[in-house]
Amino acid sequence: MQILIIVLGVASLLLALFITMGIKRLPPGTVTMQEYLSYIDNITGAFINKHYIVAAGLALVAFFIITFLFNLPAALSFLCGVLVSILLLNRVIDIIANASIRTAAAGNCTDKALAIMLCGSLVSAILVMALILLGCGLLFLAKGNPTTINLFLLGISMVALLYSTGSSIFSSTINKMETSYLLPAGAIAIDLFESCAVALVGAITVGTLGMARFGFSGVLLPLLTFSGGLIACILALILVIIYRQQGLEKITGKAIILYTLFLIVFSLIVIRYFLPGEQLKVFLTVVLGSSSALLLFVPPGFGISSIFNTNDSNDFWNRYYPVVCIPVLLLVLFLSYRSAGLYGVSITGLVILVFAGIAVFIQSFTQIKFLSAGLTAVDMDKTDNPGEKDHDYNETAVTNFSIASTAFVAIILLLIFIQVARVEEICTITNWLVLVGLIIGGVLPYLFTSWVDSSARVQQGTDDNGDSEDGLEREMEIQESQIIKDYSIYTCRESLLVLLAATAIPLLTGFLLGKQVLVALLIGTSIAGISLVIVRAKNYEAHLSILLKFLLILSLSIAAPLL
Repeated sequence: MQILIIVLGVASLLLALFITMGIKRLPPGTVTMQEYLSYIDNITGAFINKHYIVAAGLALVAFFIITFLFNLPAALSFLCGVLVSILLLNRVIDIIANASIRTAAAGNCTDKALAIMLCGSLVSAILVMALILLGCGLLFLAKGNPTTINLFLLGISMVALLYSTGSSIFSSTINKMETSYLLPAGAIAIDLFESCAVALVGAITVGTLGMARFGFSGVLLPLLTFSGGLIACILALILVIIYRQQGLEKITGKAIILYTLFLIVFSLIVIRYFLPGEQLKVFLTVVLGSSSALLLFVPPGFGISSIFNTNDSNDFWNRYYPVVCIPVLLLVLFLSYRSAGLYGVSITGLVILVFAGIAVFIQSFTQIKFLSAGLTAVDMDKTDNPGEKDHDYNETAVTNFSIASTAFVAIILLLIFIQVARVEEICTITNWLVLVGLIIGGVLPYLFTSWVDSSARVQQGTDDNGDSEDGLEREMEIQESQIIKDYSIYTCRESLLVLLAATAIPLLTGFLLGKQVLVALLIGTSIAGISLVIVRAKNYEAHLSILLKFLLILSLSIAAPLL
């Protein structure tokens, strides 16, 4: 059974490679399109290449520190997380760029162009799901140590925080439409990739802690459930591609429902075989998780055309629908806990996050459609900003899913941290240190968000003082101008400082003030962070969600085993 999980992950990656090669064999568009795409690559590539260098250097330093604190296998697990994240970013950005220019070459409104967009989106979804299954599956089956797999998460989270923070600052400082083509695609993909990996590793960790009740089957069940989700994701999205002419909104809604039914039936079979004594309780958590995912996807998909089109009614869904979902999601958490304890909560979160493939598919489709429209506009010598978005273009379903996944992941990580760190005493606000930790944690998300926003404004103001009317023309002629290099260096420096601060605060709190104060800080950070993410839902940016998850993952992987 373990070997089949690895074979499925490898086969999925080979399928993604096969589809990618098929896309690249198509005509690459006109010379004008290729030159403009090269110009976009030069702008975003200056930041991405610097990001890779900073991430590699930081990973090397962290590798030796983790080797000293734990052991060599743990450090190698961390390094694997870094490499997998960099690979995902590189491949997702590459497939979106290649699919976009070939979509533009085929004519944006033709059936062939639509097929290219959907195939490119399918590759992104497969990459996210397959890399998680393969990475977590290999590490667990090879080592079987939750601490080692948690450090794999830390490697993913470190790269995700560096990239998301840097891309947000870089997009604001450079202040060009071109930066909004490729950089957000990578940020959303790495955000959902991290959340999905946390859900899988969290369920495995909880299953390991509860082996006295569930046995090894409780550890294997999350991997099997995720494998079923990967199979269902591939089948559902292929169904969308085949029946695309029926209307994307309609067929996507049906595919999501069929995906849910397949996952429920598959989970029922697996649970009956591996956990016959707990099948009803655990199966109920699967149903609750699937129902929650449908709540996030289906009403916006059927109620408005926001998944694939623009509509003025999106304002209501963007602003209020996440708030409507919160009571339901809290009820789901309560019922899951009553049904199967912490293991039930982790399984519910995993089932919800298995739908990340659908969310990545929708987001990638949007970015490919957006970039291909820009390439077409440039080729036709339009004077407008090519492919310019308005504020209603954000995909409501993806935003809702990202917010809900952040909330579920934060709760799961917090509960696991309390279990692993053996926090036996109740944290009460009558203890002034606990109260201080709670206050500091509540302030942290606002401080970091303000830091990122102010960093963008400071550098943007510097640019405005020296701007000229023919600046854009000069930058079009010079492939990598000095000002772009300065922006990328500044961006990497600021994102590195944010990462170092986010690393120091929880570790110093835990080692100097104790576990109770650290738990209070994480609780305050989780509540404030989730609230801030909901408030900023209309203009959702991944760096805040990733920051919240990084603080929790760092505490779980480094502080909890050493405290």
